[in-house]
Amino acid sequence: MVRHILLLVSICISCNIYAYDWFNIADSIAICQKKVSPSWCNYDINRYISLRKNQHVIDNYAQQINIGDTIIFMEHFSAYKDELYVSFWIKGNPDSYLTYDKYLNINKDIGYGYFSFYSRMLCNRWDVSSIRKEEYEHPIQKGVYVMATRVILKKSNSYNIECIFFKCFYYPVRDDNYIGSIF
Repeated sequence: MVRHILLLVSICISCNIYAYDWFNIADSIAICQKKVSPSWCNYDINRYISLRKNQHVIDNYAQQINIGDTIIFMEHFSAYKDELYVSFWIKGNPDSYLTYDKYLNINKDIGYGYFSFYSRMLCNRWDVSSIRKEEYEHPIQKGVYVMATRVILKKSNSYNIECIFFKCFYYPVRDDNYIGSIF
């Protein structure tokens, strides 16, 4: 009987050891984002953190997330419009893709989203040099930006967060016909 109880306790402990604290991760994301963006973005960063914390979008994916996974967020920033658009996925897992807006209209169709397939592919690869090249060669309009964030999950509830803030880009010849995979 004691063996069974010890076995159950050890199973319960091992299941909870790597339960990540998404509230702390959301706070850490906001800190990183504020370091790489202009101060006018702070209002939207705070709105995105509220979405991440209060709407529990990531909680719905907790069972799919494992140690070593990389979570990618792409968030829309505009100096002129009151819009919030997010694309989110677990790197290498096309079934995890979703996009949502400030009204929490969620869409899991990988073909749907505010960001082009090509820009999502570059963020998935975390190809910062190509992102920087594209933002200057093919910007879509003044005042429209993207904040890409990647969260790399590690053991013992630890994680690394990196952010890049860039001009939204779009090249119709390529992006209207892009048939590659973002994963």
